[in-house]
Amino acid sequence: MCGNILVKGSIISWLNLSIFPQAKIIEQWSIERLIPYARNTRTHSDAQVAQIAGSIREFGFNNPVLVDSQAGIIAGHGRVLAARKLGLREVPVIILGSPVGDSEARLHSG
Repeated sequence: MCGNILVKGSIISWLNLSIFPQAKIIEQWSIERLIPYARNTRTHSDAQVAQIAGSIREFGFNNPVLVDSQAGIIAGHGRVLAARKLGLREVPVIILGSPVGDSEARLHSG
């Protein structure tokens, strides 16, 4: 089941809202606002961050960072590192709701 997400006045209907029913709007947030998840199990080498940065430079930032309501990063740590490398001040985020617990954060970050 696909739904619609509002992105700066336009509609994107490709996101499956049955996975994240609470996700309705993609917002632009300051990178400084985002809080990396301290127990994130994924690490990104400099080469990986450079690859992600190259993809963002070539194709745009087309995969928003997933955050909780307290600005904690659930998924997208590598994209945030790449955005910093590119000097971006803001990134697109999808807010998934209340702060996530350790088990839920591990589910999304792994």
